[in-house]
Amino acid sequence: MRRDRLLALAARFLSEQVASRAAGFGGPPLARYDGRALVQVPFTDVREAHVTPALLSELERPVHSEADDLSVIVCTRDRPGPLRTCLNALSAQKAPPGEILVVDNSSDRTAASVCLDFPRVRYLHESSSGLSRARNCGVAAATRPLVAFTDDDVEVHERWSGEIVRAFEESDVESVTGLVISATLDTEAQRVFQMEMGGFGANCLPTRFGRIFFEETRHRGTQVWHVGAGANMAFRRALFERIGGFDERLGAGAAGCSEDSEIWYRILATGGECFYEPRALVFH
Repeated sequence: MRRDRLLALAARFLSEQVASRAAGFGGPPLARYDGRALVQVPFTDVREAHVTPALLSELERPVHSEADDLSVIVCTRDRPGPLRTCLNALSAQKAPPGEILVVDNSSDRTAASVCLDFPRVRYLHESSSGLSRARNCGVAAATRPLVAFTDDDVEVHERWSGEIVRAFEESDVESVTGLVISATLDTEAQRVFQMEMGGFGANCLPTRFGRIFFEETRHRGTQVWHVGAGANMAFRRALFERIGGFDERLGAGAAGCSEDSEIWYRILATGGECFYEPRALVFH
């Protein structure tokens, strides 16, 4: 890539980040019909704001050092090796979550021995097969006002839990999702999924999904999969009292997928709002 083209792309990226996060520009943008962030601030306005290294450092400031209001739920089935890697990452959070719950959906309780090596992890067994059942089991057992989910084949970034909590503290949204990127691109399947099928998306802008996104797309089916991925999602626990839990007809072990998209649809259809925060990063 030519140097002038690279510099232009870098300038555009920085201007969009400033427009989405710095005071005076309106905050995180709304989602368009296709899920992309609609940044309405002209590039010239951002340039005239005298963007300095100090401003950029402030936008990337570290989060606070605790996330006690957060329950993290990991649903697993017969994958003790990846689960151990996942729990190692959760145990290394800069802002430790208030509790970590592992819901074992296997018939032989294959996660139990792994959890014994993590004193802060609370082990639960859900004998009825299905990811949505396991998720609902975790929600019922959670004791914190915020509930986050990640998968057993995911490694969360060390700042993940803190960024989830910050996103809820800075808005009144009912759901927060984050960026999911490939941990490796070693196999052909990984490369095809990420490069040809689009992976889990690569949006680096904070984005609000609310009434406008829902109304603009509902006539042809609201594209709620743009909100995020179940491997990196969180909710206010009170939401489940308002709209109910995950639909147990959906998800792995039942229909195979879409239990996450369906609950985002219910949030939007009942007037709630979801927020995508790419600083809440996980490696899949």
